[in-house]
Amino acid sequence: MKLFEYEAKNILANYGVPTPKGELATSLNQAREIAEKLNPPLAVKAQVPVAGRGKAGG
Repeated sequence: MKLFEYEAKNILANYGVPTPKGELATSLNQAREIAEKLNPPLAVKAQVPVAGRGKAGG
């Protein structure tokens, strides 16, 4: 099964596993809006299939 990190986090959260707050942005403007809502400190992560971020350079 290939999942993106945000998909895996949603599945875990549905089963009651605590996960960090986060949202998926598909543009720079969306990322800015989300950052304003979440408040620092925060991180921006590339979404690549789970276990593939290192190979994808993210």
